[in-house]
Amino acid sequence: MAATLDLSPRSDGVRLPVHVRSRRSRAAIFGVTKLALVVAGVTGRRRGVEVAGLSMEDAPPRVATSGGAA
Repeated sequence: MAATLDLSPRSDGVRLPVHVRSRRSRAAIFGVTKLALVVAGVTGRRRGVEVAGLSMEDAPPRVATSGGAA
């Protein structure tokens, strides 16, 4: 499923979309659903994360194994 992520190359890494599950009791990575990495925490739902040193080819498998279940 990680292959469906809407990744964007950056000069020094990759940008990936993040969907935040707000008002959770703990901050955590829940997994990947649809087109975004799903995490818990803050109030706004749509975020983006830029990861330096991560290539477009390496990002999908790394995100898919980052932990949690969606």
